Amino acid sequence: MIIVKGLRKLYYLANDFYLLIFHYRDLKKIKILKNKHKGEKVFFILTGESINHIDISRLKNHNTFGVSFSYLYRDVEQILNH
Repeated sequence: MIIVKGLRKLYYLANDFYLLIFHYRDLKKIKILKNKHKGEKVFFILTGESINHIDISRLKNHNTFGVSFSYLYRDVEQILNH
């Protein structure tokens, strides 16, 4: 168990280092969003089979963030602010 915990810490340290080195500009952009919608409802649109069973149009006037390939979902354009 101690070895597993040590390996887990090493993995997260390596992952943080990788993000810092190779995605620094992206992290700076994301940091701008910190607390931007504090106290407000925010919805995250994730990918997966269950997205086909959701009435996404109900999220039209809410703060939403898409993750991964959520932009490919057929109904996402319904909630975009043009």
